[in-house]
Parts: sequence; C-alpha cells; structure tokens
Amino acid sequence: MLPLVRKNIVLSPENVKKLVQRCIPKELIPVDWKCDKSDIHENLESLLEYSRGQLGMFENVNALFQALANFLAAPGCANLLQFDGIYMTLPRTHYSIKGGEYIYKTEVLELLSLPIPCPFKDWQADLVRLAMKSRLKCFEAEWRSRFNSNCEMIRVDVGTLKNYVDELIKHSRAFSCNSGTCVPPLPDFSNPTIEVESTDGCYEILKSFDEKYPIAKNKTFYARMFSWIATVGIQFKIILEESFMSADDSKATVRLFKIGKESYVMAHELLQSMKNKNMDVSEFEDEILQITNLATFNFREVAQKVKIEDMKNIEFIRINIRESTVTSIPIPAPDDTYCVPSSDALYNLISDMIVAKKVLQRIDRNQFVHIEKFFKIMEIIFPVEGGDYFISLNDVEWIKAKWEKTYEEHLKSSAPVKHIRKVRKGGFTEDDLDKELEYLNLYNCFPEMKREVEWAYKVITQERNSTLKLEDMHSAVFQCQMTVLLENLPNLFKFLHSQKMCMKWVPYLGCVMFYLNMADYNITDESIADYQEYLDYYYDGSIPEKDCFEWDCPDIYGIIYRRSNEVNIVLEFFTILVNIFHLLILTQKELRSTSIFILMMGICIADIFGFVISIYDHGIERFWFQELSNYFDLLSDTSPYQCLSLDYMLVEISTSVKNLLTAATRPISIWLSIFIAAIRTLSVAFPMSNRIQKLAKPMTATLVVLIVGFFCCLHIYQMQAPNGSVLAYPLKKYDIMQKRENFEYLVRIVPAVLYPFLAIFLIVELIKIRKRRLRMNSSEKENPDNTTKLILLMTFSFMMSEGLAGVSNFVIIVYARYANDRTHLLYSVADHVLLNFRSLNALSHFFICYWMSSQYRDTVKRILCCCGSNRKTKGSGQTESKVFQVRKSKSRTF
Repeated sequence: MLPLVRKNIVLSPENVKKLVQRCIPKELIPVDWKCDKSDIHENLESLLEYSRGQLGMFENVNALFQALANFLAAPGCANLLQFDGIYMTLPRTHYSIKGGEYIYKTEVLELLSLPIPCPFKDWQADLVRLAMKSRLKCFEAEWRSRFNSNCEMIRVDVGTLKNYVDELIKHSRAFSCNSGTCVPPLPDFSNPTIEVESTDGCYEILKSFDEKYPIAKNKTFYARMFSWIATVGIQFKIILEESFMSADDSKATVRLFKIGKESYVMAHELLQSMKNKNMDVSEFEDEILQITNLATFNFREVAQKVKIEDMKNIEFIRINIRESTVTSIPIPAPDDTYCVPSSDALYNLISDMIVAKKVLQRIDRNQFVHIEKFFKIMEIIFPVEGGDYFISLNDVEWIKAKWEKTYEEHLKSSAPVKHIRKVRKGGFTEDDLDKELEYLNLYNCFPEMKREVEWAYKVITQERNSTLKLEDMHSAVFQCQMTVLLENLPNLFKFLHSQKMCMKWVPYLGCVMFYLNMADYNITDESIADYQEYLDYYYDGSIPEKDCFEWDCPDIYGIIYRRSNEVNIVLEFFTILVNIFHLLILTQKELRSTSIFILMMGICIADIFGFVISIYDHGIERFWFQELSNYFDLLSDTSPYQCLSLDYMLVEISTSVKNLLTAATRPISIWLSIFIAAIRTLSVAFPMSNRIQKLAKPMTATLVVLIVGFFCCLHIYQMQAPNGSVLAYPLKKYDIMQKRENFEYLVRIVPAVLYPFLAIFLIVELIKIRKRRLRMNSSEKENPDNTTKLILLMTFSFMMSEGLAGVSNFVIIVYARYANDRTHLLYSVADHVLLNFRSLNALSHFFICYWMSSQYRDTVKRILCCCGSNRKTKGSGQTESKVFQVRKSKSRTF
C-alpha cells in the first residue's frame, strides 16, 4: 500500500533543507539557494529554478517532491535526518503473504499522527502542531517498551483506522464551529521565580511560545489549543490502546524482500523473531550465528529449515524496495542499525560519479586507471563472486569517504564543466543526443560511447510515448555513460550478476555472464546478429493499450457486467460438478464401445479442465486463494531465469500450463463436437461404405481425440540459454500469437457455420430415410427416434455458445477501433454476457444425453443403484445407442 501522501504535507524550511541535503548530492545544490519559504513545494520550486538545469532529471516539482517523499517513507527517517520542530513523515503499510496489512512498530505513532487535522491557521497552526507533537510523545516510551527490535511489525486494522480518521474530521468540524471555550488555568511566565519542568516538554514549549506570542494577550487561542490537543489526545489514546497495544501479537513477523525474481529474509531477523516467540531454533541457530549480520536465506531455504508448525505461526511480510532516483532508502537491520541494498549503494556511487561530479567529462583515458583501482578496493564490499544483498550504512559511509579521497587526489579538476542544454519544444532526435554527448566532452575519454547512442535513444523513445523532454535527455546521457563504465569494469558486471541485477541497469546489453562465456556456450556471431535484429524489432514496437473497461463502472453497463460474472461463476461451478458425474457415466464399459460416447468423453474432459481453470482465475481476482498462491510463488525456483536473454520471454511452467489449457480446452470441445456431427452425417450419407463405417469405431474416435488435443496444444518452445536449458518463448514470434488472437473470431465463426450445415444435411438425410421406411413398411408401427430432436437441440446450443461469441469477437476486432469509450464498454459487457451461454452449453450435455439415449439412462440408473436393465441388440451381446447410431433399414435396397 502506498503511503498516505497529503498535498498539504508540512515540513519546516529547516527540515526541508535537511531532506534535500540528505537526498541530493551537494554538487547539484546551488550555493545561492535559500530554503526560507513556509511551503515545501515553494522551496522545491526555487531549488529547481536556481539549479539552472542541473536537476533536469526531474520533470517538474512534483517529480522532485515524489523522489524526496520516498525517503520520508523510510522507517525512522526523522531520526536519520535529525528532524526537529515541525515535520511529517509518510509511513507505509505492507502486505503479508496472507493478505494482511502490516506496519513497522516504530512507525505506528507516526501513522496515527499523519491524518490529524489542524483547525488553525498561520502562526497559530505552527504552534498547535509543535504542541501536538510534544503531547503525543508522551505515548512513545510506553509504546516502545512493547517491542524488542526495529524490524518488528504489527497488523493494521484498516477499518478501525478509517473510523479514527473520520472521528478526527468530525471533531475538527465541530471544533471550528464552536468558538466558545472555557479558559483553563495557564502558567504565569511573567514571574521569573516560577520554574517548572515537565517530562513531556510541554511546559518548556509553552514557555518558548510565550516569548513571541504572550499568553496574557492570546488567552482565547491558547485555551482553544489546549482543548483541541486534549480532544485529539483522547482519540489517539483510544485507537493506540484498542488497535495496537491490545492487538494479537502472538505470531512472529519476518520481512520478505523481493530481489530479482526470488524472495529473501534476513537470517538474523528470522532467528531473533522466532526466539522472541519461544519457537525452536536449535536446528539452524548455530548456522546463523556464524554468518554475517545481513546475510539472507531465500524462502525455499526457510521452508526447509523451519518446522511446519512454526511456519504457520510466522507472518511473512512483503517489503517492496522502492527504487529511488536520488538516494538509497534505508531499511532497519536486525541489530537496530540501518542498511541498504548493495546494488542500490553501487548505483548511488556511480550516479555520484557521473551526475554529481561529472568525472567522465573531466578525465582523459590515462586517469581512468584511478577509477579502476578504486573499484578494485571496493571489491571488499562488492565482491566478484557475490556477497550479501544488503550492506550497512556504516559501510556506505566508508565507501563515500574512500571515493571522496580518490576524487580529491586524482580526479578533481578546476576546469569548468559543461551541463546538459535545454531541449527544444519538439523534442530531440538521435542525432541531437550524439551532438550533446560530444558537447559534454564525453567522447574524449570514451570514443566508443558513440555506439551506445542508438540503443540509448531507442530505450528512451520506447519508454516515452509523448515528446521527448529535458529529463529524457538526462536519462539518455546517463545511460550511455553507465553502459561504457560497466563495459570497462567487468567485475562490477559480475557483482551485479550475483545480485540478480545484471539485466536491470542496462537491459539491452544482456547479462555479462552471457558475453564473458560465449565460447563455453558456442555462441556465434550469427546468433549475436540475430539478437541485435531482435533489439531492432523490440524497440520499434509499440506498447499495447490497456483495457479501458472499469470494473467499478457505476452505470447499467457496470451492473450487467458484475451480475453476469456472478451468474457465470455459479454456472461454471455447477457445470464442473455435473460434468464430473457425466464423465463417470461415459467411462462405463457399456458406453466405451461407442465412438460417439468416446468423443463426448473428450468434450467432457476439456470442459472440466477449462471451467476449473476459469474458477481458479475468478478466485485469484477475488483473492480466494491469495495465501496459497503467494506460497507457491515463493517456493518456485526462479534462479535459472535471472539472466534470460531479452529476445526470449520466460515460460513459467505452472502459469504456462494453465494458459495452455485455457487456450486449448475450448477449441478441443468445439472441434470434437464438429467431428461428432461429421461422423454421424457421413454414416447416414454413405451407409454402405466400409471406410466411413471405420470412422465410427471406438479406436478411431480415440485417435481423433488425441490428434485434436495435440494440435490445440502446440504453444511451448524449448531453447538453450547460457545458464542451462529453460523453457522460453521467442518474442520475435510473439506477434504471430497476437495475430492469431486477432483472428480468434474465425476459430469460432467457422465451426458455428460448419456445424449447422452438417446438422441440416443430416436432418435432411434422416427425413429421406424415414419416408423410405414408411413407403416400404407402411403397416409397421414406427419406433420413436429422437435423433432429429437431438440434432436440433445441440445445434441451437452450439450456435448460442460459439456462434454469438464469434460474431461478438469479430465486431470487437473489426469495428472497435472506430468506437467511442461507451461503445467499447458495450462490447466488453456483451462479451462477458456471452460467456454464460458457453457454460449453459457445457452444462446441457449431461441432460441431453440422459433425455435422448436410453442406453445412457440405463447406465445412470445402474450407477445410482436404481432399477433398470441394459438393452441388448438381437444376436449380438453388445449395447447400442438409440440416439447416436443410425438405424439400419430393414430393406437392403431403396
């Protein structure tokens, strides 16, 4: 969950300056900038103005504010920045695997303080905020005594928190309307002999107020201030005691960090949290005590080490490490210090080198050796073979000190340095980027940087749909320098590989391990050329537009959409149950000897798989299986896929199997229905043909089911990646899949046209046969035949299910581009309503078979232990369906 960012966030000018100095390198802060405005946005606007383009990487003041606000979300950031006076932080809640919202215990008081309104203005508002912060600190000592580590977290009751905010707003409105307040006894600061000390500092603050705004002259204001603080204090105490101090805190909380494609926990935090809850840690305690303080276990290792009973009593809370364009966001460490991701520390170091100190613009090639020596020393922190995913802030400070010393002694120059120029209103071209790099003297040290211009420009244009701006030029220039720097420092690339970040910083380069080991994997120049061809294809592509339909649309379309989905879920559930019983009937011995029933069995299996997956998808959307899904994702081994080349898309086995079945089951069901109609039609049209009669044999039907299933499931490709054999799909062929989706309506309309044609032809033939029988045996009583009724019923059901869906899909693809948003909404609603017909079609198969086939009815009765007998054909011991097999004429000639 995002932090509660308020537009009227309050920070004193002194605290704004501290925040800027902590997050932005000193070289980029103008010496003539004065942070003296009362509003934070005004101070940041003046900062951008005085920077004269050096902070052009920020599009506007809002982008700069958001970058700084990310640091305000760090737990304990007020202490790190040494804030005093008036300030607000932005505590953030995090979701656990089980879906609950949690917050650091150290941030609870800040979370409860953030929504407190201030019904005062100007200088009175400042005094009230200071007094309020002093009053609420009274709760700090008692609250902090309830936890042992800054890493501990507690669950947040969102509903209770909302009620708390609503209550504060209600009291604020009532307070603003009521100006009459009883004046409480106030201290007389005019008497110098009175000296009072208070544990919460209220008296001292009040005394400081009196010096500038005397109490004697502002008694009404001070009375109202004390009244408001008392009102808020009561509400604050209630929610703190009821929702946090008395909350169920029996489970251990352990943070789960997403690094690359895997999730990790800090080993010492796991040990500490489990010991605090008296869990058994004897099996792995010694192992953890021997590793570094910031060492990590991946989630699979945790599941192997911790007992199942203890796993149930641990809340694993996902911590999303937010990327920051200015500085690393500190994270509480198990030893009550702070740490940052190792890759973030390295990124900030390189950013300081490129953006702040502009080293690559100042040096010549001979001086680059000092940078190489510096990073050779840094391998203590950034080892080639890997290392911890986190480093302490003390290590970060040590790195900065070493870098400053190297810069001052070997790289600093008094020569003026050029800054990136403004971009014209129409944006900039690839040639403009090339000229800008030359203007900045970046080709002096690295002439090979020129080859990066094309790729950097493609990345920027692919990410930006609108006109390129100044911040895009900053990004492209930075990307070119980063690429060249990493190419000349291969050990840094190896470190990034171990940190699972090798494909993130400069994606179009690919993984360094791929290039450093080309010979080992038989990579040829031809394959590299193919890869570059892919890059041309990929970066020339466009980003698909998102679905414009809103689930919460309040009008009639939205109501129909939601009700249709609710009805469809119920229908799909009953379809699964009925088809499971239907499959049980079809697998009985007396029905397996008939080809039509075998084809029906294939349809039934396809429908069951299709609707089970559909129910699962509905459950995922509604968070029915959230906890199970989260655990499954965490236990999946994704390490082989960290460095997959960009010209392939990773195929996750579970997801791909699900998607494969989703895409294949419906066509299987459709085409098997077509085969049923086709076999029956051919049998009637050519009753004396031996070849046609072979099609009606059970073995042929089984082969048809297997062939149809095989051709509907051809989607997965296997390729050889540098790190072993993995499943992946070539992205160059992704457009083929997209084109196939665009012609999906043909897959539906063609069967919908072919099926009625076969049905009509079959009905006509059956009518002819019936007339012939009547002419030749006019005196014989005609036996009832439900075949015609069956054909008409199944044809109608099929047309409603697949025919209408095909027409809808055709309209959406062909005419949607010309439609407005309202029409798009109608198309989307219609498409979802038609899903109900598919469910009804699949649900009807059991009832049609029971109604039309006496053999099927007898089998159902036998299964249900009811009275009934199997009907035998004369002279043969085999059963025969009255519905699905064409009766032979008593006469051999017509």
